[in-house]
Amino acid sequence: DGNVGSSKQLDQPSISQFKDPESYAKQLEVALKQENGKDWKKTYVAQRTEMNGPKVTAPPSFFLACARLVLQHASVLDAVRIATNCLELSIEDAQMLRCVGYFLLSAGEEFAVNMAIAVFDKVQEMQPCEPQSYLDSALARFWKVHRSASNCDSNVNTNKGNSRGKQVQSDLITCQRLLSYVLTHQWAGRFTEVEWPALILLHCVADLAKEHNDSIKKADAGTSFLVPEWPTSDLAPFQSCSESGQEGLVQCSAFDLALMVWLGWDTDKTDIDLHVKEPSGNEVCYSNRYSDIGGNLSRDFTEGYGPEVYILKDSVGGKSKKAEAKQHKDMVGTYHIHAKYFASHQDSTLTGATSAVLWTLEKAKGSKTQKNIGFHNIRLNTHKQKNEVGTVCVPV
Repeated sequence: DGNVGSSKQLDQPSISQFKDPESYAKQLEVALKQENGKDWKKTYVAQRTEMNGPKVTAPPSFFLACARLVLQHASVLDAVRIATNCLELSIEDAQMLRCVGYFLLSAGEEFAVNMAIAVFDKVQEMQPCEPQSYLDSALARFWKVHRSASNCDSNVNTNKGNSRGKQVQSDLITCQRLLSYVLTHQWAGRFTEVEWPALILLHCVADLAKEHNDSIKKADAGTSFLVPEWPTSDLAPFQSCSESGQEGLVQCSAFDLALMVWLGWDTDKTDIDLHVKEPSGNEVCYSNRYSDIGGNLSRDFTEGYGPEVYILKDSVGGKSKKAEAKQHKDMVGTYHIHAKYFASHQDSTLTGATSAVLWTLEKAKGSKTQKNIGFHNIRLNTHKQKNEVGTVCVPV
């Protein structure tokens, strides 16, 4: 069937020049679609062999393009094996590692998500001066905990549940620590106001911590696995700013989102604009950041990795019941999410087009607390045009 795994050679070859994926992707896609994709591995290995030589090896862009096709048409395990060839090339490039991490998240399986977390932790070591390094690690752990809540043994008193309780506790505390660092650290000017999306995510983590604690208490499992819902000690640098303490300064007691859209990307010094078209047809973007139904868009990042974040509050205090009912009615419907990409000289010769990541969080239908969280990895290569990258629905 061919070996889709390691292509590493002992002499540490140099990387061959970037090649347009269209030159090889079409042939692999045809093989994947023919006869249930039985012979696609032979096609893949033949293409990899053609790119390899005694002193050169296929670039990361080759492995990533092939992995995306295999993920779409064949198995998750084979797709991950192909993508992780990139990690064996001994390339110390944060952008490439982010791209691999985003792909691993898109694979969806728990083992791939754990690998993505390890990749993002490596990026933190390489680029500690970029807040996105910490946000990626926090988002991956946040998603992992959210997914595990419904897929694992909820009985903490079993061995399996005990292990899960420890892991969830560790992931949530690490999430809080990472986000608190983003909030309390002084960043370069081009990252001004990155604290706003970090604070939004920290509130989402607080909601998840509360759900975790409630499940522990319901199982009567003691206090060993409980998690502080708000990282008071991690946010200690804010203490001197408020006589009432840091919680009152940065925590919103009425935090309740109907929808959050989070757009980030892997390429530095690149401008990608988030546009969210609300059910009324109103389009929220950098030039129209606030909407009548409560939509709010974060600062426009024209350098760096974003993120740009749209939030929609579920309810607005101070209004009559009639006004709130009208607002809720106006909120219901489909939200179309677009990314407008401004091409950059920073596009990577290792991985090709910029990779954007889209996180969505919406309140589940009929629930006051349950959230649905989605993740999408999108390649952007259309300069100055709006690309629809997703839709999300706010239910009645």
